[in-house]
Amino acid sequence: MSAGGSVLVLNCGSSSVKYQLIEPESGRVIAHGLVERIGEEEIGNHEEALRLVFDSIDTGDVVVVGHRVVHGGQKFHEPTVLDDAVVAQIAELSSLAPLHNPAGVQGIEVARRLLPDVPQVAVFDTAFFFGLPPAAAIYALDRAVAERYGIRRYGFHGTSHQYVSQQARGLPGAWVCRHQPDRAASGQRGVGVGDSARPRGGNLDGPDPAGGVGDGHPHR
Repeated sequence: MSAGGSVLVLNCGSSSVKYQLIEPESGRVIAHGLVERIGEEEIGNHEEALRLVFDSIDTGDVVVVGHRVVHGGQKFHEPTVLDDAVVAQIAELSSLAPLHNPAGVQGIEVARRLLPDVPQVAVFDTAFFFGLPPAAAIYALDRAVAERYGIRRYGFHGTSHQYVSQQARGLPGAWVCRHQPDRAASGQRGVGVGDSARPRGGNLDGPDPAGGVGDGHPHR
């Protein structure tokens, strides 16, 4: 047991839950794992999956739960403490990420129910790209239509882009990342794929379903 407690990080997808239990002072990973094939015979739903997770760790030592949420729209651009109103707003954004946000909300609701006295915080993938310049964020659409339906470039995999950018600055030979950030770029590789140019330490663009490199998700 950590003297300062532990942080439980959850990444709830449509058919899987990834988790890490972390010692906040040192960053040491105490436990980690993956529960997959949610919705099939052995694991019927996210509550069953999270009960498996909680049965495998010391939840009595958890002082905060962090949730990765894919889409925060234009409402959320920093870590946000979860309450009923915030969870409802995340659910309202499901039309912008129909494969991801509903699963994230399910995970949040179950975790709040199973650990009712533990503070829970959402971190949004889109937050990293919140400050995109208008030239990158705005599509060639009627402004009223775009504003009505929230159509803009948001950018995804922001937590990954932020992490690899921070790590790259500390690597040998990373002089460019530290001293010429206008020449830096970051990339995400997996089923979801995305690249981002990062001028002056900010963002010039961000991946989205309408453009950029292809990935393993069917976009309909």
